Amino acid sequence: MGIFQILVNILCVIFFIASIIICIRSRVEIKVLEETKLDLAEKVKKQEQHIKRLERTIPIELYEKGKIVENGEIKNISIHEPFAIMEMNASHFSKQVQGRSLEAVLNLSNSLLTKVIPYVYENNGLINSFKKAGFVAFYEKSCESALKAAISISEIIEETKNSELIENFAVGLSYGMVLAGMAGTEHRNSLITVSVSADLAKFLRSIARKYSARVLITGTLKQRIEEFERKFHSRKLGYIYITETDSLEEVFDVYDGESVQTRKEKQKTKIVFEKGVDFYTKGEYEKARQYFIEVCKTNRYDDAAKEYLKRCDENLVQPELAKSGPQIEEF
Repeated sequence: MGIFQILVNILCVIFFIASIIICIRSRVEIKVLEETKLDLAEKVKKQEQHIKRLERTIPIELYEKGKIVENGEIKNISIHEPFAIMEMNASHFSKQVQGRSLEAVLNLSNSLLTKVIPYVYENNGLINSFKKAGFVAFYEKSCESALKAAISISEIIEETKNSELIENFAVGLSYGMVLAGMAGTEHRNSLITVSVSADLAKFLRSIARKYSARVLITGTLKQRIEEFERKFHSRKLGYIYITETDSLEEVFDVYDGESVQTRKEKQKTKIVFEKGVDFYTKGEYEKARQYFIEVCKTNRYDDAAKEYLKRCDENLVQPELAKSGPQIEEF
């Protein structure tokens, strides 16, 4: 066997061994790629499942605003923006449900929510959370849309107030900054919101029925609606004192969504009622009293006029009380 043949044989053996090594390496690389692909698919699947869990309890629109998914990773969100804020619920809910079965309460509240929630979304609102028998919603684009939704909700309540619980439902609307962020882990979390305006909306909702109102709004929100007086019917209910900012906020009773009879009575006494509020605010209780008496003569069910009349009488018979200034709701 010549040297040339020996070299050929050696080269053949080398090529054979190399081909085996390449084959084995290729199979290993393919396996690694397949495992990597499976890992990525599993990671994406987990992310999708996590987002779906979040969507069940938190508006996905807020997540998108806060970039919940960025570069394939789930991020916490942080929002600091102004919104119109709506709260709808029943006054004295815990007291109202006493003696009722849980099933009866849930059926009653859910039947109402089923009817009113579509109006929130139709007017570009976002349901932030459900509380007791009601909810909190945010409106980023339009205060007017928020008020339209509130009026539609008021109309539904009027149509279905077949129980004391439904009768005590009301809506509060305010406008201001909302701070929002995520709290919890990927297994369980929720959106935490911090907002004086949201608390104010809740407060307005809680006192609405005390003043024979179904929808109460702040003066700040009213100012952000163009041609408000032409589009809506309301009366100035007075002021509330906000302790945190040491300021006064005007409050308006919007009665477009109430019964025909109530709308007529409030519209008929609007000027007289507001004059009474102005005199009361100035501390002229005797003059204010006469205006509220006129309102009560026209509508003896006007609890707002009755409340002011009671305060006027208290100030007139208690000089020390009058010295402290007009008594108004404090938040």
